[in-house]
Amino acid sequence: MEFKNLTFILILIVGLILSCKSSHSAQPKNLLKNGGFEDKLEGWNTYGHVKKSVETKLAGAVIKDSPVEGNRALYVSVLGPGKNFWSSGLQHKDHVFEKGKKYTLAAFLKIKKGTMKINFKPELAQDPFTKMVGGKFDMTEEWKEFHVTSPKLAKDVIPAQITFHIAFGKAEFWLDNVRFFEGDHVPPDGNPKVVNVNSKLALKWGDLKVAN
Repeated sequence: MEFKNLTFILILIVGLILSCKSSHSAQPKNLLKNGGFEDKLEGWNTYGHVKKSVETKLAGAVIKDSPVEGNRALYVSVLGPGKNFWSSGLQHKDHVFEKGKKYTLAAFLKIKKGTMKINFKPELAQDPFTKMVGGKFDMTEEWKEFHVTSPKLAKDVIPAQITFHIAFGKAEFWLDNVRFFEGDHVPPDGNPKVVNVNSKLALKWGDLKVAN
């Protein structure tokens, strides 16, 4: 009887290990380098009235917390509202979005105090800055993941970039575990805090100039 119980326990442990491996392997490849800011600011830039730094502690947060993934998170201070909400932004450049593929942009956000909107916009990296997909979200004092998913692209987008518009007001917030990958949204391992927003609008490359 003891031998049977031991065998059952071993089978259960092996099953759990295989399940964990399967879950991990199901995670899509992140096409965005340094999405967790473990390499500090490599690959990231800002424009407008913004200050940024990479931190290991979320100093001054109303709700005490740590980075969502790894040891670091990006701290962003928006010094004030802009003439337009896209007057200040955070960007990750040097991307190519391929024809026939759909993409998901996902990121965890947490504001120091209060709330403020942020706009997600994977886009053409030159005039007319055509968006692949877009979405505005309300950051809160708790870590939450937000995401947008594009339709299948009608043509290649070259050059391309990922932009977060942040000139909605004066605020301080953190960004972590930014992911950009092919296909529909897949939740990150071990983190259920997800807000689902998907665009159902088809991309037409001949659309009028889009500024937001």
